[in-house]
Amino acid sequence: MKSLVLAVMGLLCSMSVSAEDFEVDGIYYNITSSSNMTVEVTYRGNSSTFYSNEYSGEVNIPESVTYNGKTYNVTSIGNFAFYDSDGLTSVVIPNSVTNIGDDAFSYCDCLTSVVIPNSVTSIGDYAFRYCSSLTSVTSHIPANNLFPIKSDVFESVDKSNCTLNVPYGAKEKYESTAGWNEFTNIVELNKVDSIHVDEQGVMYKLNTDTYAFEVVSCTDDLSTNIVLPATIDGLPVIAIGMVGLGWSISLMQNGAQYKKLYLPNSL
Repeated sequence: MKSLVLAVMGLLCSMSVSAEDFEVDGIYYNITSSSNMTVEVTYRGNSSTFYSNEYSGEVNIPESVTYNGKTYNVTSIGNFAFYDSDGLTSVVIPNSVTNIGDDAFSYCDCLTSVVIPNSVTSIGDYAFRYCSSLTSVTSHIPANNLFPIKSDVFESVDKSNCTLNVPYGAKEKYESTAGWNEFTNIVELNKVDSIHVDEQGVMYKLNTDTYAFEVVSCTDDLSTNIVLPATIDGLPVIAIGMVGLGWSISLMQNGAQYKKLYLPNSL
């Protein structure tokens, strides 16, 4: 029996210790659904402490990532994904992410700022515990979608010196919602113009219920590239409105006249 146990242990030791499914541009991912083509950000190796400081500096997580010819949407920050990444200074989470896992950023001692998109619907226990250098948290979660969080989410963060930036008009809601109301300095972001026209002649309208933009009209110039952005002033572009829908049908009918049409993953 002893020899059998030793043999099994030897086999386990000889196996790869890598737990992540793949790595792209220095960020590690696990495939959460092959059918839905979704992934979560994770740590490197077989545990969150196996490699030291695999994440550092400014990390901008993409909305989607391509690996082996397949494109996956990034929908979650996994449990312990950035745990104890001492060199991490700032992180921007894309609007495709709906969940931030337990201890996702805990013990990131040098993390000074984080941006939470309005797509997030849950934040796990101890997600930002002992992020002692955190001075700015920007949440784009609108008042009508705000959810309570546990006190331990920002445990040991100095909430008197860390500014919580919230959407315009949402300050009162954050001040009355559990967890968020522990911040003493809650500041509303600047009011975003309800109508935005970019240099391409594309018009966007702010949906005040979702606090996100939708396309409502476009230029009639069929000779230029049309590139729809993923965000405007930090807020996502998530829909093509009814007027924009007629325009998009026209695009398909006259698509050959365009050089290229680029749509963001948020649409």
